[in-house]
Amino acid sequence: MAEPKRGSRDHGQWRYGVGKRRAERTLLSLRTTHGVRATILRLPILQGRDDGSRRLWAYLERMLDGGPLVLPDGGASLTRFLWAGDVGRFVVQLAAATPRSAVYNLAQPDAMPLRDYLEHVARAAGVSPRFVAATWDECRAAGLDRTFSPFAGRWRSVLDPARAATECGFVGARTEEYLPDVVRWHLEHRPESHEGYALRARELELAARRAAAAAERA
Repeated sequence: MAEPKRGSRDHGQWRYGVGKRRAERTLLSLRTTHGVRATILRLPILQGRDDGSRRLWAYLERMLDGGPLVLPDGGASLTRFLWAGDVGRFVVQLAAATPRSAVYNLAQPDAMPLRDYLEHVARAAGVSPRFVAATWDECRAAGLDRTFSPFAGRWRSVLDPARAATECGFVGARTEEYLPDVVRWHLEHRPESHEGYALRARELELAARRAAAAAERA
């Protein structure tokens, strides 16, 4: 991937990813040359209680305010997250025995479009949100950047955990198994707003325009 413009949000995410790959190369080299015991875990977006990123709360807060949610590209982008508890369990397993391979992807067993995941979130929260589809070009024209829908941007991983399953017996919790507890924690603790919620008024304006255009076509 070409280096994005310096100072941009994309550049920060790109630099983060490049740094992780450099760290991997260093560890793999030390493993080969010095016998350092090192295992690399590649993780997607984590879901759990007390999530400092507040990305799940970004959607829950919108669902709770009663307004529609704009989904870039209709929420068709594929998601495959991971429950934080499964990471902890796997790390404990690594402490007890050295695995066969040096690198493992971890992810929950089920992958689904973002809209389907958010429907799981809504059911767990007991709400019935209205989703409005828009293209990313329409979102940008409305003054919305990728922070307003943090699970829909390009900087997320959709990983295949097959090696961890085959070699280590790793099977993560499915969405319906871990999500209700995670949603309940957020509803009980009501974190501060995610940074993208500051763009909520622009999102609602875009949703209204999309609704009006649909009414005219009808």
